[in-house]
Amino acid sequence: MRILVDLQALQSRSSGQRGIGRYARSLVEGLLRLAPEDDFVLLLNGMIGEDNEGLQRDFAAWPNVTLRLWTAARPGSFLATAARRRAAEATREAVIADCAADIVLVTSLFEGLSEDCVTGVGHTPTAVVLYDLIPLLFSSLYLTDPNVTGWYQSKIEALTKADLLLAISDCSARDAALHLGRPADRIVTIGADVDARFAPLAISEEERERHTAGLGLTRPFLMYTGGIDHRKNIPALISAFATLSPSLIETHQLAIVCRATADEKEQLLAHARAAGLPDTAVILTGYVPDDTLVALYNLCAAFIFPSWYEGFGLPVLEALRCGAAVVGANTSSVPEIIGRDDALFDPHSIDDMARMMAKVLTDETFRQSLRDSAPAQAARYSWDATAARALDALRARVRETTQVGSTQTARPKPRLAFVAPLPPERSGVSFYSADLLPALADHYDIELIAREPDCVAPTLAERFRIRDVSFLRKHAEAFDRVLYQFGNSQFHAHMFDLLEEVPGVVVLHDFFLSGIERATCLTRFSRLLAENHGYAALLACHTAAEGRDPVTEAIYAWPTNARAVREAEGVIVHSEHARRLARHFYNPATVADWVVVPHLAIPRDRANVGRAETRARLGIGQDEVLICSFGYVAPTKLPLRLIEGLCASACSTDSRVRFVFVGDAESLGAAIMDRVAHS
Repeated sequence: MRILVDLQALQSRSSGQRGIGRYARSLVEGLLRLAPEDDFVLLLNGMIGEDNEGLQRDFAAWPNVTLRLWTAARPGSFLATAARRRAAEATREAVIADCAADIVLVTSLFEGLSEDCVTGVGHTPTAVVLYDLIPLLFSSLYLTDPNVTGWYQSKIEALTKADLLLAISDCSARDAALHLGRPADRIVTIGADVDARFAPLAISEEERERHTAGLGLTRPFLMYTGGIDHRKNIPALISAFATLSPSLIETHQLAIVCRATADEKEQLLAHARAAGLPDTAVILTGYVPDDTLVALYNLCAAFIFPSWYEGFGLPVLEALRCGAAVVGANTSSVPEIIGRDDALFDPHSIDDMARMMAKVLTDETFRQSLRDSAPAQAARYSWDATAARALDALRARVRETTQVGSTQTARPKPRLAFVAPLPPERSGVSFYSADLLPALADHYDIELIAREPDCVAPTLAERFRIRDVSFLRKHAEAFDRVLYQFGNSQFHAHMFDLLEEVPGVVVLHDFFLSGIERATCLTRFSRLLAENHGYAALLACHTAAEGRDPVTEAIYAWPTNARAVREAEGVIVHSEHARRLARHFYNPATVADWVVVPHLAIPRDRANVGRAETRARLGIGQDEVLICSFGYVAPTKLPLRLIEGLCASACSTDSRVRFVFVGDAESLGAAIMDRVAHS
């Protein structure tokens, strides 16, 4: 098996030196250890990283590793131009394709908001390590900036296209199934581990003094570590500590061990003072080196973790590894790591948190039982076990996507946004779309973009996701293709502006499109005539032969489709006639790459249609001759000329002949019936 691993998690400023970077390195090293028979391509982004040479040296020592360093025109983060970002994404995808991997492993998808990381899910089968969905679950806290929201949503859309999610906890796996709608067989919990330095230590009094004295820890302490963040619930932790008995507060301290800004420290200490705690009761240590952190885990009376939500509570496992008595919240991933129901509390309840604090600090038997069970619980986690689960999942996915007797692999369908009027809208294009979509769905994962999603026919709504126009504007980059079905009616008027914002391939069902523009605004129609065809067309819009409407004449003489053609990434027409018209009105080079796709025709089942019975039901005599004109009755269909021809023929005196217009006549209906009345 050939596995390509995207290592940008080790290069980015936001992740490289933090938990995600350490996780990615440990996971990859575990995979390399366990699979010496497999080939690994490690992909590095040449636009980021302060020590790429060091990373290359570290991994070059492995015999089954090939390193690829790629670069592109710098996208300049998510806030840069969309075109440059798409170019960088296409470059990365081309490099991946060139590596001919069986599967891609993305160690951190949520990168690139503020630096030149380029991550995504392309056409090669892709697995993504899923850490958590915290911004999605707590959007009111984390997605208040529109730029951040747009970036995060684009990553969520990419995540939904991944072939496989490797969740670091059962909690993250459940969230993916619930909030992303991922099927269970596409999510595998692989777990996590912590660094080997987290272990029980025999600490002398001299070492205790060295690690604690400078921090202000002078008596037994209840310890928390894990960062300052709203969901970490630290103010509630302080409030719960403040409700303990005076004797416990006098003999213990609450140690909050993590990096904090001056403002954050002041706010938390002010909260402690407001809760009535003495100055030495709550200690904010700030950043401590790793050896001190390990010592504090070993020295604490107990470790408490009150966070509302964690994808994987690494500090909980670190404390268990060091043999601490650990208690924590009964939410998210924390219970599965602690492994004991009697060590859990409700993090939303100050009273319940205080109850657990008092119990772990005063009940020696309980506290010792937590310490005794810690090694066995921690032993459930290891990097080798994590890597083994990941490797098994990758191999299983490759087996599933490899066709028997073929070297080709089944690839995920490209995601297509299909923009068109849809039944029951009274447009020929809407019913054309309904006929086309089932066949198109064999090749694409289709989402329908409708003006009024709630009104789309149930037969389509049951099979396809229906989105409104604003959804496409917000999530355009989540789609691999956008397809516009342009006809010449009011049902398509909104598509011009949308096409300018979200480019795509245009199907021109009608070459002219002038009827839409005229119906929208006469002034704009005149301007478009001048812009598209110059003064001659504008003059034609205001002059015509006597008895003829100049605007109507202009509509059928001059196309105003340049907006649609200019913004299109490709153009499809249904006939060579449309291509000839385009060459006539525009530079022939403009239409050199236009593609003719003949208009579809769906064979209808006529097995149960009885001709005689149908004639009887419609009130048509068995010997009557029907002459029919089907479709919207428009001037281009020459209905009045048809009437003239009918009147001039022998049909006009044959009582067996019935001429039928099948379609909406609107304004021409009266003119047709008036002509018939005078025949």
